[in-house]
Amino acid sequence: MEMYNPMLTGLMFVVVTGLLWAMLGIVMARVAERTPSPSGFYTVAYGLAAIAGWACAVEWSALSSISRIGPVVFWTGGAGVMSAGYQLSLAAAFRRGPRGVSWAVVQSALIVPFLLGVLVGGDKIGPAGWGGVALVLAALPFLGDVRSGASRPGWGLWVAAAFTFVACQQTMAGVPSRWPGWEDTAHLRPTLACTATAAVQSISAWTTRSAVPRADLMLAAIFAVVLLASFTTLFAALDRFSRLSVGAAVFPIAVGISILAFVCWSARFRNEPMDGRRGLGVGLLTTGILAMAMR
Repeated sequence: MEMYNPMLTGLMFVVVTGLLWAMLGIVMARVAERTPSPSGFYTVAYGLAAIAGWACAVEWSALSSISRIGPVVFWTGGAGVMSAGYQLSLAAAFRRGPRGVSWAVVQSALIVPFLLGVLVGGDKIGPAGWGGVALVLAALPFLGDVRSGASRPGWGLWVAAAFTFVACQQTMAGVPSRWPGWEDTAHLRPTLACTATAAVQSISAWTTRSAVPRADLMLAAIFAVVLLASFTTLFAALDRFSRLSVGAAVFPIAVGISILAFVCWSARFRNEPMDGRRGLGVGLLTTGILAMAMR
């Protein structure tokens, strides 16, 4: 029995999830600054998360009861592969342009699975949801307008690639949740996704000879802990909000919080100026994403 109000505790978990995602983004930005090829770092980080998941999170006794195991591996493993592509593309974007704007634009990829859910999955959306979509689309030209000297050639292409990978990752990860009556009783999906990501990153690390400096090993361990913590708080929020039939609000709220937190970090600690045009873009984007949560 829920000891406290499920809406309040669910909201707390959503806020924590958004902040944890922002922390992951900050670590990703730091890694991009320190190495031109971050595959080695992500191999260690996601490898540690996968090992911890297989050892502690997966309910082995329940694996035999999971239906559609083949499609689960395909969609969830595919999401992990897309996640690896997103990490490498975003690292390239971070090295070529403003981190805050890069993060905001890429995280707005949430709009793709949101619209696919409406157009293909039969999700219902009201005026607030459509208004949120309009605000997100209106924000992108403001965020994409990076003045001369603020970015290097190729920044826009890498941001677009990261956006595409995130859109595919979120879409693929959400497919099993739409199967009627299906439930991940073995808690398999997070660990499976981390394993797929680690596998792809290890191949990239081998081909690029990407090593992890000893000083970054602790950072990789911290990344793995924050990643696992974000999975825990995310599913805790989904469980509580779903009881109230507002589970669709979890991702937009968490993403909106992560964008605000990351942009504030970039402005405060990386001295990235937030002029009126970019500030308007971030404001429109965050407001639009939060409006999408209202459906």
